[in-house]
Amino acid sequence: FDLSFCHYSSVMKQESRLTNFQRKQISQNSKNRTDLPVTSPPPSKSVHRPRSYVSGKRSAASCRSGNSYSREKFRPGPTRDLEKEKRRLQDILSTGAEEPREAPPEPSPPEKKERYEEVLDEIEERRQFLSEMASLGQERDYVDIINAEISQQTDRQECQENTVTERVTHHRQHSATGKSFK
Repeated sequence: FDLSFCHYSSVMKQESRLTNFQRKQISQNSKNRTDLPVTSPPPSKSVHRPRSYVSGKRSAASCRSGNSYSREKFRPGPTRDLEKEKRRLQDILSTGAEEPREAPPEPSPPEKKERYEEVLDEIEERRQFLSEMASLGQERDYVDIINAEISQQTDRQECQENTVTERVTHHRQHSATGKSFK
């Protein structure tokens, strides 16, 4: 093989529609200086699977089935208790006024106590932390921070107590005069 043949074969490989495997075989044969194979093994068969497409059209059988124009049956939603409603309307017609509804229960005072105790616990935790830092000799780094947090907690607690007492006195004044308030 001479140089012109190698050049000619490389150009032919580029221009031909050979697979990479076939090109590799040709280049190996040219390097080994052996003859090209007369027949090549058949290429591997790739199975062509057609894609299944779902058309938007209905089939003739589904059109002929006759269910196209049937409606769904009406199902009513949840209803009110009719007996209660009848009694309520009878009371309105007989007395001329509707019965007053029960007022929602007022918030219970133990919740306020719990919040008060919670604030006291937070203050106590900060004091314990400060005493631990004092035993470690690092009290001066935290004294100002902890005292500021404690004063914030006490101010918040006092503010809450003041608003509660104002509401109670306001409620008592208006309930005594018969005026409603919001």
